[in-house]
Amino acid sequence: MRLAIIIPSLNIGGAEIAAIRLANVLARRVKDVTLIVLLENNTIGRGTLSEVISANVALVYLNSSSMLQAIPRLRRVLKERKFDIIQSMIRGANIVALLASLGVKNHAIVLREANIILFPNVSLFQKVCVILMLNLLYRLGDAVVCNCISATEILNKILIFYKKPLFTLANPVVEKSTFGASFLANIHNKRSRKTFLCVSRHNEQKDIIILLKAFRELLKTHPQSHLTIIGDGPLFGANLAAAENLGIHEETLFLRHFSPLSEMYLKCETFVLPSMWEGTPNAMVEALSFGMKVVSFDALGCAPKLARLGDGDVVKERDPEALMKALVCASNREYPNQNLRLDKLRQFELSNASDKFIEAYEEILCG
Repeated sequence: MRLAIIIPSLNIGGAEIAAIRLANVLARRVKDVTLIVLLENNTIGRGTLSEVISANVALVYLNSSSMLQAIPRLRRVLKERKFDIIQSMIRGANIVALLASLGVKNHAIVLREANIILFPNVSLFQKVCVILMLNLLYRLGDAVVCNCISATEILNKILIFYKKPLFTLANPVVEKSTFGASFLANIHNKRSRKTFLCVSRHNEQKDIIILLKAFRELLKTHPQSHLTIIGDGPLFGANLAAAENLGIHEETLFLRHFSPLSEMYLKCETFVLPSMWEGTPNAMVEALSFGMKVVSFDALGCAPKLARLGDGDVVKERDPEALMKALVCASNREYPNQNLRLDKLRQFELSNASDKFIEAYEEILCG
């Protein structure tokens, strides 16, 4: 099987990290795996490329300045390489892959969707346009992979004329080592109490400002608490300024990047996900696998389901005081039974998740 995985760039982001992990693990099982990067930025937030991408994965940089420019460049690569499967990993890349394959389709096209939700802050016209676009374009593909059941359920409702396979496949996130007895025996040895961690991009969806406001309230009664926020994005500067204005800058550490993240997952006590919506939040899955307590809003997508799966706290009301109370509650609780939690996380373990992708690819190729 010759497999190509297509992503817009190697900037930090959930889809990009998922693509790299998938490529790395499939390269151990599949003879020929190529990672195709559409846009010109070839840096990644969690370490250098040599550290993150396996030597067994072939890299093709199209160095396009836009998605539109990437279409003819990808078309040339697809003609030359003759892949069996091309797996696109995010909606923008899905469209490029579909258009680039017109007239040269000697491969199966597998599209991936993570956030198939009709965003709560967009107009009815925009929602209708998204539904029409998906119905028109996705018919050109051979299958769609969703990384959470809520995405699959919504796709089933809005893809009216789509009759191709829909697969729900977990992202390969969890390292096998986290299931080991020696790891579990020492999982909480380095933790500091009253420490909170958020790993997230700084954008509107992630809504980090509500976490900062909640943390300000928490410091009034728990002054020894500490918050670390790891991630970059368009609102990084604004959130940094907000922490200063809220008077919590000394207790809040902002890091654009940190590697390896496992050190933070083992050091901090409670993981916080303040997002307004999510597909499958990889960082939360990682935090659960490293034994952290978790707090999430009752957001659209899979975040609240994951939080409950990990015996975590789900905040019903979207306001700082409600989040603050949940953070205090989590901090006062004992750590959950990690063995029971890991039984529920096995679907995200690298080899288990990759097996499901290979099974899906074989089913697609067999027709």
